[in-house]
Amino acid sequence: MLIGSMASSDGSRGSAPKYESLSDDMDVNAGRIISEGAEVDEVGLDKLDCVKRVASGEPTKSEELGHTEFILTYKRFEPVGPACFPA
Repeated sequence: MLIGSMASSDGSRGSAPKYESLSDDMDVNAGRIISEGAEVDEVGLDKLDCVKRVASGEPTKSEELGHTEFILTYKRFEPVGPACFPA
């Protein structure tokens, strides 16, 4: 599930332009809190409803487009091994 964030990485207020350009691939537009003055609780309920639909078997917009990635990270993380676990 892909959710448009409230802050855009390009420095613009909200992610309305980002959501508009990716609306066929994003399930919830959280940027409307800033761009449209939507209530945080309202967008939270939209997210919750989306999670419930997906948990019930409805495909996400990304899945409908054929995307199968589980998670994408855009940062490099060091490998974690047994040294991180308590003795």
